[in-house]
Amino acid sequence: VRRFLIDNFNVEKIKVIPNGAREDLIQFIDRPYNPRSICIGKIDRRKRQYLLKNMDVVFAGGLGDDSIEITNPRLLGEWNREQVYNHLTNNANSILLSYSEAAPLVTVESLMAGLGLVISEAATANLDLSKSFITVIPEAYITDEVYLKNAIEKNKEISLSMRKEIREYAVENFSLTKLVGKYSDLVSSLLSA
Repeated sequence: VRRFLIDNFNVEKIKVIPNGAREDLIQFIDRPYNPRSICIGKIDRRKRQYLLKNMDVVFAGGLGDDSIEITNPRLLGEWNREQVYNHLTNNANSILLSYSEAAPLVTVESLMAGLGLVISEAATANLDLSKSFITVIPEAYITDEVYLKNAIEKNKEISLSMRKEIREYAVENFSLTKLVGKYSDLVSSLLSA
């Protein structure tokens, strides 16, 4: 959208459909056994997982940057789609501190699995930031280890008590079934205009 605005496109003609996920594929359990905080995705500088290396967080992703040292017991390896769909719900919250992803799929999948979010300001597109299970880390505090650790733990506590509400929010706002319908309606309205 930013590019269209820079190029002076008519704002009224810009329509955004958020990223979506398949609720029929993403497993959901109300009470995970031994819930953890998890980071999903390729481990690299852009996603800033290195800021979490001293915290109680597990990582599911391939090593994209060898300079980021994450100890083996917390490195789950790269997950395929089936593993994401089946195992994501076993965690309490999902962390994404990327400085360049506006609306990543992993945030929607995490919500669909019942997890709360701890995210950077850059990763907030299409989310209702008034929801208590979505914690945004201000860029000014992104390297403050104490602030970050407290935010993750508080989000974890809140999110574990709201898993059904989190899932309902995700299904209502990010279900691919609903979004395809909205997209179809949008295209029809544009074609008839």
